[in-house]
Amino acid sequence: MHVKLSPGTTGDLFALVSPTYVFSLEIQPDTVRFRRNDYVAEKRIGPVKLHYQVLLSWDPTVIQLALMIDDDVGGDDACVTVQTPMTLVPPAMLSWARCFQLLPRTSYATPAEFLATCLESLRQTERTIRSTNCLPIFWDRSHKSPGLRHPKAEPEVMSGIAGFLQDQSVLGGYELIQESGAGQGSLDLRSVAALSGGGTTTVCIEGKNAHSQDLAHGITQQLPSYMTSVGASNGIYLVLWFKCASFDQPAESSIDITWGLTKKRPWETIVVQTMDLSLPLPPSNRRFELR
Repeated sequence: MHVKLSPGTTGDLFALVSPTYVFSLEIQPDTVRFRRNDYVAEKRIGPVKLHYQVLLSWDPTVIQLALMIDDDVGGDDACVTVQTPMTLVPPAMLSWARCFQLLPRTSYATPAEFLATCLESLRQTERTIRSTNCLPIFWDRSHKSPGLRHPKAEPEVMSGIAGFLQDQSVLGGYELIQESGAGQGSLDLRSVAALSGGGTTTVCIEGKNAHSQDLAHGITQQLPSYMTSVGASNGIYLVLWFKCASFDQPAESSIDITWGLTKKRPWETIVVQTMDLSLPLPPSNRRFELR
């Protein structure tokens, strides 16, 4: 988010407030405060001759604030970064915003068109995670060897992915529901959108680690069961790929796994999609950039 302001501007530029969530940008006479729940990124404005610009960036685990005074970036300390716990916008707040037409409502011509949108949302989420250096949030450090890492459990990983997908659901005008009840067990994600001819269409998204022993069971039994329970038109089986220099599982390559699972799927309305969450080789002398 990028806002250009004149000297003397004060007050809340925006404030989303609910019992469990606060997201705001407050301009004080000499300070800018970007807040999410109990975490605040703050910078002093300093002398301004013409105007100043506020630049905001955030993801589920970070908020960032930068200032440009009279088009001067301000050197290496121009950006303030605050790490936060994994934070998602409450679904009730998103529903409220759509009811009052503060968020776009998009209808889709066919279930297949909405499925294509969901797949592109997942691909864009993967690109965002990798380009913003957010991969470490999906990994835990080994207690036995601090220099090594291992992937987090599937529910934690899918919760993080849901946080990134929220932005995509807002842009796509559809509802994203996390951990919804669906028969036995719990479905990871459910995407629901309106059809232009009336009614709704649903896509079930089930995530599974590529190194899981239940990988085949997930696509042959779990996801079809969830789809039947909620009346979903389509399903996405999201294979979470972690294999890299830090983690050597599974033995197969990603291409082999994806093709094998596609052959095992019981219905053609299920699509297998891989999300690469593997850690890259450590960069050398990487400079911080505003996300």
